Amino acid sequence: VRGTRSRDIRAPNLGDLYQTGATQRQNVRDPWNRGVTRNILRVSTGNLELRPEVSDTYSLGVVFSPDAVPGLQAALDYYHVEIADAISTLSNQQMVDRCHEGDPELCRFVTRDGSGALSGLTLTPINIAQATMRGVDLDLGWQRPLPSLGGDATLMLRGLATRVFEYRSENPYSADDAVGENSGSIPKLRAHASAMLDRGPLRLGANARFVSAGKLDNGWDEGVHIDDNSVGSAWYLGLQGSWKLADGRWELYGKVDNVLDRDPARVASNTNGFNPTLYDVIG
Repeated sequence: VRGTRSRDIRAPNLGDLYQTGATQRQNVRDPWNRGVTRNILRVSTGNLELRPEVSDTYSLGVVFSPDAVPGLQAALDYYHVEIADAISTLSNQQMVDRCHEGDPELCRFVTRDGSGALSGLTLTPINIAQATMRGVDLDLGWQRPLPSLGGDATLMLRGLATRVFEYRSENPYSADDAVGENSGSIPKLRAHASAMLDRGPLRLGANARFVSAGKLDNGWDEGVHIDDNSVGSAWYLGLQGSWKLADGRWELYGKVDNVLDRDPARVASNTNGFNPTLYDVIG
């Protein structure tokens, strides 16, 4: 049995601190002027006043190697991570609206002219967000000699899976749980299985990768915000093999990914309609 309780920090990166100012014209609704849309100058820049992010991590797991199944080893781990003072950048409208509601911390980034109308905005990262991540990781491995094949033949099986329960980020003005949003990078379930056979100079292997079904956006209602909010599951098969030459210094190796040439799931909210983070877009 194993467990961890840790306090961790992440310092702001160089871009968060020292990003050079970039000026753009932006359209923003002016709450001081009856919500009229105004075209203002917005400056995006780093923030030297940022503090390090602070997180608390808890994990509990068990490793199991049963005598009844020689060569089997299993590990199951639960993790829970909470991040405070996370660095985030609000949208133009969030910054302006919160200042209008009386937030002095944000009003120092908003500029108004002599008539009181919105005239400018500085967009900068600030310590304003929190994040929570919870999930379970599973690792299974089994290795067994196969004397019936002769020599030192060995079969190795491996399975890895992760199930994410929560991946939530929030600030005082918005919240989002990204679990199952397959337009991003956090599906509910990901798994990988592999099998490898070694016999003398020959090694043959196969692997399978699985991504569970999900949604484009957890905040959308199907039939209201979008006609079809679903993203299908996907799995891919790969094959590989190698042969060590007699002198032991050289090896011939070959591998084919996505043997069945499965098309990637359609993710309409992503560029070109695909998400290369989760799905095979090469074939």
